[in-house]
Amino acid sequence: LHCLEAAETLQSSHGISAEVLDLRSIRPLDQDAIIESVVKTNRAVLVDESKPFNGVSSQIAALIQEHAFDHLDAPVKRVCSIDAPAIYSHHIEDEQLPNARRVVEQVLTIA
Repeated sequence: LHCLEAAETLQSSHGISAEVLDLRSIRPLDQDAIIESVVKTNRAVLVDESKPFNGVSSQIAALIQEHAFDHLDAPVKRVCSIDAPAIYSHHIEDEQLPNARRVVEQVLTIA
């Protein structure tokens, strides 16, 4: 949901058309869809609720580097949960998990 909100903000506020790829499963991983998206857009911003170290997004970033590196016009960016103990206050939980604002910020660094 955050990615769709970010894509709408990017289009309406920055004129950037973002493709959102919702991976329904990671095993099997739809590698073809990921590579096709990178070939089409020449960029990748990966959103993952895991912490940055050794999450799904790091594996997908490695896949992109191995199979679509020549198509990248910018480094692969990731938006993950912050690398800190779990926050249990609903008032600040939104900052621990990926959110639309953080996704937009990362996209703008490579646009």
